[in-house]
Amino acid sequence: MWNNNNNNKNKIKIKNKIYNNNKNKNKNKNKNKNTKTPEQLLRRLENPDSLVRRSAAEHPDATAEVLMRALADGDADVRLKAAAHPNATAEVLMRALACGDGCDRWAAASHRNATPGVLMKALEDGDVDVRCAAATHLYATAEVLMKALVDGDVEVRLKAAAHPHATAEVLMKALVDERGEVRRRAAGNPNATAETLLKALEDKDGHVRFVAAAHPDATAEVLMRALADKDRHVRNKAQEKIGSDPLLGLLVASLKGDAGS
Repeated sequence: MWNNNNNNKNKIKIKNKIYNNNKNKNKNKNKNKNTKTPEQLLRRLENPDSLVRRSAAEHPDATAEVLMRALADGDADVRLKAAAHPNATAEVLMRALACGDGCDRWAAASHRNATPGVLMKALEDGDVDVRCAAATHLYATAEVLMKALVDGDVEVRLKAAAHPHATAEVLMKALVDERGEVRRRAAGNPNATAETLLKALEDKDGHVRFVAAAHPDATAEVLMRALADKDRHVRNKAQEKIGSDPLLGLLVASLKGDAGS
């Protein structure tokens, strides 16, 4: 009886092993079947059927050469597949920005592989949506954001002022923008330093000064300056923050004492 049970268990194990081996073989067979060489994909791009050309432009094995060729296609969907392809290089994205339509250029400016050079080029685009995509790109550098802050469209400047990677230099530049909403975004940016907030408290717009006083990282020095603001809303916000944080209250009291002595 015991031997029969053991034999049955062994048979089940062997069957499972055979099943798993066959399953893996089928997976590998399908994988090999779907693999295409650049030459095969380039031939597909010559097919008169746009669906075949699209399949080439979005194929996982598409190389930069394949994508560059696809960007010259007469079909908008083929070009868009190429511009948005995960394998797109900086060269491919530059080509999409230079000769694509609005969707291609937006896809290039939004692409995860976009380099600072690509984003700088995108900021020269005539389409504001493309420039906004560049200004909001996760990998936008300080140089890119500084360029975005001189854009003629306020939406682009707003994106740059609110960018999570904005440096103190970027925020200081945003604080001299002619539009109050851009300056408010800069004052409320999580990266704002004490120096940035003190600069914001000099703004003629009370809303900008309020945002600076309400900043989560406002220091005792910043709040002490806000307590002397001509706008009661700014003063009240500073007082509220001091009242909710005993340590801040002590630091502000110490600063007042130093100023009075």
